[in-house]
Amino acid sequence: MVNSGDVLLTHCNSSAALGVIKEAHAQGKDVRVYATETRPWRQGLLTVRELSDAGVDVTLIIDSAVRSVMKKMDRVFVGADTVTSSGELINKIGTSQVALAANEAGVPFNVCSETYKFSPKTIFGNGVPIEERDKEEVAEAGTIPENVKVYNPVFDTTPAKYIDAIVTEQGIISPGSVYDVMVRQFGSDMCRTRDCQ
Repeated sequence: MVNSGDVLLTHCNSSAALGVIKEAHAQGKDVRVYATETRPWRQGLLTVRELSDAGVDVTLIIDSAVRSVMKKMDRVFVGADTVTSSGELINKIGTSQVALAANEAGVPFNVCSETYKFSPKTIFGNGVPIEERDKEEVAEAGTIPENVKVYNPVFDTTPAKYIDAIVTEQGIISPGSVYDVMVRQFGSDMCRTRDCQ
């Protein structure tokens, strides 16, 4: 999946996505990585530190630079908070914008996820709640007028049509195969009731 000479992009800090990149490097493949800063928590700083410690050539970029560097990329690897039964990805805010930029540039967008993150309760159309965090993570008290609202969601949703592959511990699958994997993993009657977890 990763070739020597590839330029890769990753968003946020995912042990699964970094595992793929570090394994390619450990196999002797010459890869370069661009990692987003990932505001507001800046988890990208953890990512660049971990990749640098592993000896990977890594460049930190601000989130809004993704589209301007995407044409240099060969592949994108991101992690997953949740994968729905229809193959949609719930992940760190900004992931869907990375996927859109990758789609526009014709760059494969890959999700790295353990199958325990596949959510059977989404079979019934149950949405995945998107947590909203405190506004002071974005703007500290006193830096903006009190009457200014701040919208600070933690995650966003990437439609399955923008995902080229999902890399799991069971192999590489398409977004359309998520339901079948869930049936094999949890059993064919996993969600005959709405109480599935």
